[in-house]
Amino acid sequence: MSNPNNTITTARNFLKEKINSLKKDCEQCLFSKHPAPFPALLYCFSVIDLLGALFSGNAEDSAPTTQLKIEPTDQKGEFWFRISLWDFVEDIEDSVFGSNGYMNLLLKNVGNSQDNFEKAYKKIHG
Repeated sequence: MSNPNNTITTARNFLKEKINSLKKDCEQCLFSKHPAPFPALLYCFSVIDLLGALFSGNAEDSAPTTQLKIEPTDQKGEFWFRISLWDFVEDIEDSVFGSNGYMNLLLKNVGNSQDNFEKAYKKIHG
């Protein structure tokens, strides 16, 4: 890539594909006859993890951004939480394409974000 325009185009296409996939799959999980919210939640976390890898420029297996885990913290093994998963999906989309989102950082190359994207993208896509 090395060319900033190519980096931006690649990032926009890659992220648009990921966000569209997230929205499509979560819509199927959440609004079907038999809702399946847990896979939608996991997919949201995996996209957040991907964004962390792209932002940091580190998509290695041992990178802290790729160590996302859900672990019990309650001694009784019972957990209660309430979340609007579709709002979560929309928040993720906004964190990428919103006015203060990741794509805006890439356009301005804030914090060497273009080089970081390239490093992580190359690791992901070999």
